[in-house]
Amino acid sequence: MNLCIPYNVIEPVMEDLSTQNWFSVGADESVQISHERLEGSLERASVEVSGLLAETTISFRDLAGLSVGDLILTEKPAGDPVVLCVEGRKKFIGRLGRCNRNKAIEVIRGLRPTDRY
Repeated sequence: MNLCIPYNVIEPVMEDLSTQNWFSVGADESVQISHERLEGSLERASVEVSGLLAETTISFRDLAGLSVGDLILTEKPAGDPVVLCVEGRKKFIGRLGRCNRNKAIEVIRGLRPTDRY
């Protein structure tokens, strides 16, 4: 099995993932234990997750004239699902909401190849 993880995700835990540690599974250490060590190291890594609310095109003149309180109209209805991006790649469909007075995005499902987002 091949596992591809972006470098910037594992950079904070690179010391734990050195070649010596990675291949040091001995006879007394099972693959399961090695897997748990790797998971423990990766739990400290962070990834950027963002919600794409809407996209539109405006003229440069309109962009230059924007000020606080201006509205940018889009074709997307306010209640429509949003796209969640992981490290800049579209991965999930979500719904805007709140959790304990905080703004939140609920993950509805994974993005399908047939989705047009």
